[in-house]
Amino acid sequence: MKWHPEKRTPGTTPANADHKSPNAGIVAQQAAERKAFTTLQAQAALAGCELHALAAGGFLLSRWGLTRELRSIDEVRQMLTQMGCKS
Repeated sequence: MKWHPEKRTPGTTPANADHKSPNAGIVAQQAAERKAFTTLQAQAALAGCELHALAAGGFLLSRWGLTRELRSIDEVRQMLTQMGCKS
């Protein structure tokens, strides 16, 4: 049996709990980007690599003391594919 918390607003009333925020699309997009990053981070770890997101944008992929800065999540995906990681 799954637990489903009751939807409530901060004032403990369910008044606006189901209201769709105008930022809902932005939040969903950020969640999808975060999921893509963590998936690639896990794939990199399985290949013996470290993958980090940089504060200024872009990513850092490291293995065996060698490091490469990549500009986008697509470049990370392409590099991991070239290294033989399965997606």
